[in-house]
Amino acid sequence: MNRMLSDAEMHMERGMVHARNSYIDKAIANFDMAISIDPNLAEAYFHRGKAHAEKKLFDRAIEDFSKVIELKPKHLGAYANRGFARKEQGDIKGAMEDFTKEIELDATDNLILHIRGSTRAEEHDYEGAIEDLSKALEIPPKRAETFFVRGLVRWHKRELDEAISDFDKAAEINPRLSEAYFWRGVAYSEKGNDEQGIAERDKAIGVKKENAETCWKRAIAHAQKCDLRRASKDFEDAIKTFDEAAQQSLMSALLRAGRARRGGNDK
Repeated sequence: MNRMLSDAEMHMERGMVHARNSYIDKAIANFDMAISIDPNLAEAYFHRGKAHAEKKLFDRAIEDFSKVIELKPKHLGAYANRGFARKEQGDIKGAMEDFTKEIELDATDNLILHIRGSTRAEEHDYEGAIEDLSKALEIPPKRAETFFVRGLVRWHKRELDEAISDFDKAAEINPRLSEAYFWRGVAYSEKGNDEQGIAERDKAIGVKKENAETCWKRAIAHAQKCDLRRASKDFEDAIKTFDEAAQQSLMSALLRAGRARRGGNDK
């Protein structure tokens, strides 16, 4: 027989529903109420922390996640989310400590390994990044984004064949990941194969346009349902993606012009 929820848990559940529907202020109000009823309800602090982070109130988010850790030192998710908030504030050392603690609690979570690896890559610790990303790829499911980031790291290390191999795998898992085609094109061009480089960029542009059209259609659907918040977000995403496609089109045009001036010779 299922246990009945306490008043605090009911407010927390209501807050979670509001959060899922992007009503963040209402969500926080319900989490506040849950905590006022039961100050030891760790999950209420956890979900309020995520809501504060959504509003970019990172100081408050860190306070909430720290309270979760105080109440439940082995809570899965609290260290990782506090790490995200610390990273947003520029506290890379603190973020890395939190990511490492999360991995110690659950070494089977390939997402946190991906995140720590990506953070190491951003800090130019390429060997550490490859170590984390490779470990992440040993744990199913294999993520296209992890292959992509490892490919970027290998590109930075000038390991172009290995980078192309990772971009291949990223595109195979997620054919809509336009960045995989784009950077695969960059790698091919740097190997001297401009023709293949341009072809890959063209693929990236095509996928970008398809993604933008999907966002645009979804925005219209949300608007027709009077869900203006989601419609606005999708319209913004569509415009941003169209802009990125236009920039990539310009780059491809410049590459074609350069190749034409050289007589179209590829190595």
